[in-house]
Amino acid sequence: MEDIAEFGEEDLKPEEKEHIKTSSVFFYIGNAEKVDYGEYIYFDSPEDQVVNLTGTSMNESYIFFWNLGSVWKLSLKTKQLSRLALYISEKEIHTYVVKVRTGSDKNIVCVRVHQSPQQDCII
Repeated sequence: MEDIAEFGEEDLKPEEKEHIKTSSVFFYIGNAEKVDYGEYIYFDSPEDQVVNLTGTSMNESYIFFWNLGSVWKLSLKTKQLSRLALYISEKEIHTYVVKVRTGSDKNIVCVRVHQSPQQDCII
């Protein structure tokens, strides 16, 4: 991304501009006094805990992000990011998160995990 001005943030700090350029996803929080990480949450930047993203999904309460071994959720109400209690070993080469599906029911989320060429698991 070459033109940061399209976000209407001409007065960004240099480190914020760099994070925006190196992140595949970032989230802006308009009223950031109540959270620890400031106005922006960056995903998939080299300094971030959420890296190597392979997908995102959203319902009315959360945005879900995932890579091959982990799933995170970002609450749209509290702006808190948390990792789901799902463990897939990084040593496992055939098992990985394929997709996180959300629907109209904000309390139901399905995680599709690939287990073999013939078999997937829905959690």
